[in-house]
Amino acid sequence: YCRQAVACTAIRQASFGQGELKVGRRERRMNSDETGCVDTGDTAWVLISTVLVLLMAPALGFFEAGLLRSKNALSIMSQILAGMAISYIIWFICGFSLVFGKDHLGVIGSFEYSFYMRIADGVTCSQYAPKIPALAFANFQATFAVITPLLITGAVAERMKFRSFLLFHFLWSLFVYVPVAHAIWGGGFLDELGALDFA
Repeated sequence: YCRQAVACTAIRQASFGQGELKVGRRERRMNSDETGCVDTGDTAWVLISTVLVLLMAPALGFFEAGLLRSKNALSIMSQILAGMAISYIIWFICGFSLVFGKDHLGVIGSFEYSFYMRIADGVTCSQYAPKIPALAFANFQATFAVITPLLITGAVAERMKFRSFLLFHFLWSLFVYVPVAHAIWGGGFLDELGALDFA
């Protein structure tokens, strides 16, 4: 076990009510990232889950292609695959960092993990997932950053040009998904209010 996980458990057991949640989170954030805390079972499960969620994106393309006229099937598959690429590039460059980096005003994170800096070694554990490598956690979260904006493609299928879709996808991923994900999961204002999202 990581020391920070033990510290969080001890603090939560010593606290009561809503104070328990807030004190535990503050303590969790004060601890730095650690190495040597990888649980192989948890890591295997997260990696399997990452692959399964990632497979949802092309499956979504096939599903939507089946609902459209046959002449637009290739178009929707192209949008899905291009959207996957755009989302993952954004996530790698700055998305993960802006979601799980140091909090600024409860709305956005910092650039401390841009380009997966400080987590790319594969053995450093994240404060948000203390038993798995931070890199596995980042890639698991990337799958949700990829699939979420792709769900919108069903609403704009056959109605939007490819370039317009790419621009919309880029802007939505960066200016909607990232701040909302930070607010809920990354220590933002909704996290501090005690909001829980089990997605």
